[in-house]
Amino acid sequence: MKSNNKNIKEWLNGRKCKVGKYTINFKQTSLEDGDEVIKLEPLTMELLCYLVNCQGRYVGQRELLEHVWEGRVVSDNAIRRVVNKLRNALGDDAKSPQYIKTVPNKGYLLIASVVYSAAPNEQTANPAAQNIPDDGTADITQTLPESQAPASVPETPNQASRFTRFALLTLAVTTLILGARFITTNSQTPNEQAQRFISIPGETLFADYNDTKQVTAFTNRKNPESHYQLYLKRTDSDIIQKLTQAPHNHLAPKWSKDGDKLAYIRQTGTSSEIIVVSFDDTMNIETSDVVAQYDSVQANLLWGPEDKQLYYSHQLSERAPFALYALNLSTKEKKQVTFPESDTWGDYHARFSNNGRLLAVLRYIGSGKVELRLLDLEKGKVRSSRYLNSTPLSLVWDSADRHVLFTHDGVAYRYNIDSQQLEQSQIADDNVIAYTDTCSKDCLLALRKQPNTVSVLEIQNPYNAPATPVTMFEFSSNFKHKGHPIYANDPSNVYFRTKIEDINQIVQVSTTGETNILTDFQQNENIYDLAYNPHAHAITGLIDDRVFILDLHTTQIDYVTTQMEQSSRPNWSADGSAIYYTRDEHSAPIIIKYHLTQRTKTPMFQGAIEVKEDQDGSALYVLSKDATLRGYQSNKLSTATFEHKVPTLTYISWHIFDGALYYTYSDGQYHLAKVDLASQTFSHKPLLTNANYAKFSIHPSGKKLLLKKETEANGEIIKLPADMTWHTYEHSISE
Repeated sequence: MKSNNKNIKEWLNGRKCKVGKYTINFKQTSLEDGDEVIKLEPLTMELLCYLVNCQGRYVGQRELLEHVWEGRVVSDNAIRRVVNKLRNALGDDAKSPQYIKTVPNKGYLLIASVVYSAAPNEQTANPAAQNIPDDGTADITQTLPESQAPASVPETPNQASRFTRFALLTLAVTTLILGARFITTNSQTPNEQAQRFISIPGETLFADYNDTKQVTAFTNRKNPESHYQLYLKRTDSDIIQKLTQAPHNHLAPKWSKDGDKLAYIRQTGTSSEIIVVSFDDTMNIETSDVVAQYDSVQANLLWGPEDKQLYYSHQLSERAPFALYALNLSTKEKKQVTFPESDTWGDYHARFSNNGRLLAVLRYIGSGKVELRLLDLEKGKVRSSRYLNSTPLSLVWDSADRHVLFTHDGVAYRYNIDSQQLEQSQIADDNVIAYTDTCSKDCLLALRKQPNTVSVLEIQNPYNAPATPVTMFEFSSNFKHKGHPIYANDPSNVYFRTKIEDINQIVQVSTTGETNILTDFQQNENIYDLAYNPHAHAITGLIDDRVFILDLHTTQIDYVTTQMEQSSRPNWSADGSAIYYTRDEHSAPIIIKYHLTQRTKTPMFQGAIEVKEDQDGSALYVLSKDATLRGYQSNKLSTATFEHKVPTLTYISWHIFDGALYYTYSDGQYHLAKVDLASQTFSHKPLLTNANYAKFSIHPSGKKLLLKKETEANGEIIKLPADMTWHTYEHSISE
């Protein structure tokens, strides 16, 4: 690619300049420092010149795409690669920057000094820097020219709100995109102006539209601690009808084809009921029947092609994968339809084509990957299968039944069922996270959420109420997609996973506000189950099912396992010399102890899924597959001295602390349970209401807990045009 000298001249107003210690040589596309000459690629030079032009304010990826890449379709990784090339040329360090600073949700900021040696049209000040607040931060939307500002959305009396990910995607779902590139097949710019369709206070979720009755069923909750209730809205009216009031979650509403019946799931804790409601011509309820009862946290429901069956996701046991079941509404007979492999999460979403011939199924297989399967149930065949390096929440069919459509991270995808080709289109609104339904031949309904409504924060330990108030901190205002927070030895520092420039990284945040980015991943990795080593200043955890060790002194990462081992639940020994983790052998879990010094692995407990030591290492606590936690003296592993039932779900946690077992469990709301290890006395106290995630870390003093918590409920349904400009999407997948 040739350098765009016209752009460079316009951006720098014809001036020559020096950035930090380097003089920019435009003709030679190089940086010069005395006798040292560093050659830059043309695109890297353009990026540097644009950052110089915008010195004093943050520049986001969308602005770079418009002005440096001039609207060409490239992946986010392509931008990051050029930024990294520029940093390498400047000798800059992203973790301790001297030239280019990156701040989550804002963009790139040139922080090095800029000195101009010639200024034909020189101004006394950089106008781009005049809107910078005193604290040095800048909101890019305040400084963009009018032509660059985000398109406005028509206002309605209702306010925008946010969508929260449901149970499955809170557990382990994140993006893994490797080697992506896009080939343009249409040069037109897509026109995807969003229009608000349903926007009421609170968080709107699960919308289903019936074209026959021109009515939409949806769920909404007013705050993070309230329950989802069921509502109806006619297309020709602003009146919203509330159908439920009970203290339960009402999820996944689905219309029958004629619009006379509505099925939905009523959930209390892990107990679910499928309810079918029938309506008269004025949409008043005539009957309401419970047609099925089962235990499940996965809110997936759909009608069969002739409205004679309901399909739903169900797991036979806590560690079994979710499979699709069909319920015959006449006989109430249940039949298993899909049979996922035992090492997958299973089938979490499905949708029939409009003609009822094919069933599209999303199956989560781990490591941020999903399998899209098209099933021909009448012939009993898998029509096609495609692995996705993304994790869509849901999918829809187009009106012609030729494509399956879904979204992820602000990008729309469609899968051609005949050619089995995947195509991609950029959505103008980055906050769109899922298609929920079609509203006509030319219209799609989508869920839109606002970021940063989940915080990493401290709350008081309900069992340790001090006489004097304890200072609580909230750590994550500038980060998105936060998770797995942990304390260190010094409790003024916490560590958690978050997204930086749309890539998962591990960060350290202090109570004084200092932030350190500890990793420098160039592509998305699925990072979870972090644990701190109290003796070696290191962190272990999982990166795409591989146990890793992050040295916090050097920020170097070593891998303990391979991805083929399918490892899980790593924990440090009390003295920090070993890591316990679980892997599957012959379809059964086994505990492995990894010795850091010898770099050897010792098999220990068959059928167990997690091991932790107490604080002095004198006892071992082993959680079995059957949810039984047993305690052993470290020098006598043959006889258990303690036994208690503990949930094995991955979105709760348990800890041994100060002579007690602490763990979270749910009966519709989350409780913090405490069991005295000596007397085995059990007690419990309320912790979180209507949450879907209850992992926590205990402060070294025992007075506080650190956890991830929703601080705001907001989300809305918007309407998008179905006609978009599509580009062939080629990607490589690491199995």
